[in-house]
Amino acid sequence: MQSWNILKKDEEGNKYNIRVYYRNNKLVIDDVGYIPKGKRKATFIGSGLTNDYGWRALAWEGRREAQKEAILKVVPKQLLLEALTDVWSNLQPTEIKF
Repeated sequence: MQSWNILKKDEEGNKYNIRVYYRNNKLVIDDVGYIPKGKRKATFIGSGLTNDYGWRALAWEGRREAQKEAILKVVPKQLLLEALTDVWSNLQPTEIKF
């Protein structure tokens, strides 16, 4: 399993540390660290959900869906797509030889 930390910034100056991993031929966003403008410390959205008892009661599929919804409330979808595109471009070979 490979993983990447992609740093993105939105128009307001907020920063996002997007963790992406590649496993079983899939690119998956694992978690997103949110750093508000003027701050230095990141708050990881997915990790913050683990303290919620409602989240703990969910099945595995429900947990992934709840994490996805929580991330999309904070992070613009366009930034997530850009991060996935950046990782995809890193995975492509630079040279092909026979």
